[in-house]
Amino acid sequence: MIGGCKGSTGPASLNPDTGKPYGLSFPVITIADMVEARRHLIDVLGIDRLLCVAGGSMGGMRDIRFLVLSFSSDWLYPPTQSKDIVRQLKKSHADVAYCDLKSNYGHDAFILETEGQTQLIRNILSSNDDSY
Repeated sequence: MIGGCKGSTGPASLNPDTGKPYGLSFPVITIADMVEARRHLIDVLGIDRLLCVAGGSMGGMRDIRFLVLSFSSDWLYPPTQSKDIVRQLKKSHADVAYCDLKSNYGHDAFILETEGQTQLIRNILSSNDDSY
């Protein structure tokens, strides 16, 4: 993950100009930045189509097919933020779909609400729609 503490430059990395960690001076990295980095990597690798990409929490927010899945009770990544991501992706002419699954489990819904996610993924994988 770009900006993370493992594998890329992040706030804990040393700023070459000061020799000290970047800390709060490190640039803000958004989910959209992370999605763009993954999209660029896929382009560089010459991958034309992904069979399936799935993830929960922040991983779900970054899923490349741009099926943005949110849970109604998620307090960490609420549906309003997911909808903002969808709007930004559409501005970039990305092929994006949005699904808000109803849940009472808060941020952990992606772990506990497997039935709804499973059915959604099955429907996508069994679809003849090449956009998935």
